[in-house]
Amino acid sequence: MISDSLTVTVSPTRRLGTEAPPIPGDKSISHRAVLFGALGQGETTVTNCAPGQDVASSMRCAQDLGARVERLGAGAFRISGGAWRDPGAALDCGNSGTTMRLLMGALAMRGIEATLDGDDSLRRRPMRRIAEPLAAFGASIETTDGHAPVRVHRGDPLCGTIY
Repeated sequence: MISDSLTVTVSPTRRLGTEAPPIPGDKSISHRAVLFGALGQGETTVTNCAPGQDVASSMRCAQDLGARVERLGAGAFRISGGAWRDPGAALDCGNSGTTMRLLMGALAMRGIEATLDGDDSLRRRPMRRIAEPLAAFGASIETTDGHAPVRVHRGDPLCGTIY
């Protein structure tokens, strides 16, 4: 039986006896930071970038499109963006659906002709839900039964729409 007269006194302390480890970078934000840096003119420094293969796929694709990505240290990169070019081969998104989906819009916006592909797992994920809204803006995007590989065709500039 618990007594109603139980009293607990908590006294303030000046310092905790431990330090928290650094918070890892956010993968979603890291993808976007890399691609915004690659799209922009000049240099962008990204710090606390999430480690892992998905964000590395975005960096690799950005390089294949003409951006320069330089590692500065743990989780820090310098990205020199600007004019993108048609890649010489399919852009390998690895297993990163975020890389593929974000690049579909960026490529259509830039008027770049490119194929986006990835591993077997990525080829099973739906891409039509990105391709259809982009088509409403005027993008010409071809999927393989709604999945990767995805082909972004050069077309007229995108226009506004209600979707």
